[in-house]
Amino acid sequence: MLVFFLFVRKLFSSLVKKKKATIIALIATAFYAVIPAMLHRTTAGIPELESLGMLWFWSAFYFFISAWQENKIKRQVLFALLSGIFTGLMIFSWGGFRYIFMSFALASFLAFFFEKEKRKNFLIYIAWLIPSLLCFALRYGSKSVLTSLSDSVFALAVFSLLIIDLLLFRTRLKRIKTKTKLPESIISLIVTVILSLVILLSFNPSFLSQAFSKIINHLIHPFGTGRIGVTVAENRAPYFVEVFGSFGLLFWTFFFGTILLFYNATKHFEKKKFLNLLFIIFMFTFIFSRISPRSFLNGENLTSQLLYFGGLSAFALFLLCFYIKSYKENSAINFKKINFSYLLLLSLIFWAIISMRGAIRLFFIIAPPLIIASAFLPIAITEIKTKDELYKILLWCALALISLALIFTFISYAKTSSQQAKWTIPTAYYQQWQKAMAWVRENTEKNAIFVHWWDYGYWIQTIGERPTVTDGGHPNTFWDHTTARYLMTAESEKTALQLCKAYNVSYFLIDSTDIGKYPAYSSIGSDETGKDRLSWVSTFLLDEKQTQETRNETRYIYTGGTYLDQDIIWKDQLLPEKKAGIIGFILSYNKKKNEIENVKGIFVYNGKQIAIPINYVYFNNELIQLNNNGLNSCFYLIPRLMKKGINNIGAALYLSEKAMKTQWVRLYLLNQTEHFKLVHVEPALFIEQLREVYNVSVGDFLFANDLLGPIKIWKVEYPPDIKYYKEYLEVGTNIEAEGGWAKLDYLGK
Repeated sequence: MLVFFLFVRKLFSSLVKKKKATIIALIATAFYAVIPAMLHRTTAGIPELESLGMLWFWSAFYFFISAWQENKIKRQVLFALLSGIFTGLMIFSWGGFRYIFMSFALASFLAFFFEKEKRKNFLIYIAWLIPSLLCFALRYGSKSVLTSLSDSVFALAVFSLLIIDLLLFRTRLKRIKTKTKLPESIISLIVTVILSLVILLSFNPSFLSQAFSKIINHLIHPFGTGRIGVTVAENRAPYFVEVFGSFGLLFWTFFFGTILLFYNATKHFEKKKFLNLLFIIFMFTFIFSRISPRSFLNGENLTSQLLYFGGLSAFALFLLCFYIKSYKENSAINFKKINFSYLLLLSLIFWAIISMRGAIRLFFIIAPPLIIASAFLPIAITEIKTKDELYKILLWCALALISLALIFTFISYAKTSSQQAKWTIPTAYYQQWQKAMAWVRENTEKNAIFVHWWDYGYWIQTIGERPTVTDGGHPNTFWDHTTARYLMTAESEKTALQLCKAYNVSYFLIDSTDIGKYPAYSSIGSDETGKDRLSWVSTFLLDEKQTQETRNETRYIYTGGTYLDQDIIWKDQLLPEKKAGIIGFILSYNKKKNEIENVKGIFVYNGKQIAIPINYVYFNNELIQLNNNGLNSCFYLIPRLMKKGINNIGAALYLSEKAMKTQWVRLYLLNQTEHFKLVHVEPALFIEQLREVYNVSVGDFLFANDLLGPIKIWKVEYPPDIKYYKEYLEVGTNIEAEGGWAKLDYLGK
């Protein structure tokens, strides 16, 4: 917060009076402290990367703008180097460093385009870029510097442009006379583009189409369309209604604040009214081209995409033509008057607008630009000078409304964050995880390696103080695939042991939320078809009103719904996957024998219902085989908290035939293992309270509006016949390349 305050004050100190710059910074920092969109990943004690990353983030921005506001070359270079160092620290801390690269590169490009202080631009940019790229190469490898489109490639392209401009107009080449009346920046841009295309196309003839396709895909899908990207819930592209739902009135203060920022930045331009009109159109088309899934602007259809790219293209094309015309009319000097602070802030806002329709998780990083523009809005209105009394009254009314909106929003944010911090944040990191990790710290070797689904990597590293195979940074997506395929959904314990041996794993951990995440890791662990492991676990609830009693039998009805994860053929009847489904189950209990007699699933397809027996039921920690002429799936009974108390058969999980084959189901749900020794079970907090405080006997699982379950940890005990395969340790493999998904399948056989 302190560095954010210093940056905002420094940013506006060259645009308004220092006192007003301080007021803007104070308003922005106040919102920064309470905005709910930033709470989840910055709550104290949470082992996430963002809170540390944002310290380096704003430090990099602070020193970069400080360099531009200096007149002495030594201080310019010093501050730019410091900005590069903090960018490097950000690179080693959190993936949000991309916003630094993109913002600085775009702002420096615009400064170059308008031929604003070329020497200063060149020195500052180079001094920042060198340490940044060195850290990037150390973190991701030297090859990535030239291949990472959204990270370093754009920054390198701007660097190339500055170098070519230097060669063309700051060396003897300048003596070469040209008849063109184009600005130097446009000539340099044309030469750079031509040279780049010639060089790149000579190495890769299809480069142009690939690069264009990548740029379009990055703008529409920032996290890509691959399985690892799309299976993370927070990577889902949001709609405008969700953006507005998260930020409320702050969105509109941001919207109008950005328009005023652009107006102030271009107030020296000729034809500024038309330029500002195009900017407003661009804002509307860019932001509102993805309103809601049911809207005609759903972000996916042709109309939405034409608006999305059309508004930007029209604005950029007009700006280019406008600049060239102004240059020919000797009025381009007005462009040089634009303050670099505007360019930097508008560049950051531009990427924030793109991120608004990029992914839900990006709400965290787009919140600060929204805050800054909103904090600027009331101060900008006080800067407007007019002699028209009616206009003055309107401005004062606007100022009052904006101030009320900001005050109301601040109070609402503060209340929301206060409640979330007390009761709902951080949920998954709650006492159950704290206690489990305390056990890990106290009972496992310090160098013991843990394996699990990647979500928990940072938690185990930070709270448990143990190394892990995977984590949320996804440094090697191939390992996400191997963990999903050869451990979580492995079809034999031998395969799971082979993977563990390759990584020198000592402990395997499963959390109850892995039940809900099964569709994600079964998708990532599938072959090139994306189907062979894909499955899910659905919950069915007992409907007590439909319970049927006879003299010898009680029939319990469970309701719910799910699609099939694979084709089923029953008595010559085909039930196709994802078209046929299950709408409920009937459990028959024999009163005389005091046992479950049978379970039948009610399958539905084309409006017809078919009752099919289920071979297995799990009850009282025992897998019971009911028959062998039905489906080899399982009806997994769990207790449910109801109004009258706990009903031991109040809910059930349906484990399909595909799910029953997986390692995580055998271990976590069925307790079937030979060489994974269960060493710790950390119950859910509510279940623990029921046992200890209320002396209520409850098993590992309980359905209480949601499924509660334990964290289980197994120690891996390797039998002598488990071999070591280095193929599991490959780094950087493209798992989505043709044939790459099942390249290790032969090992377990």
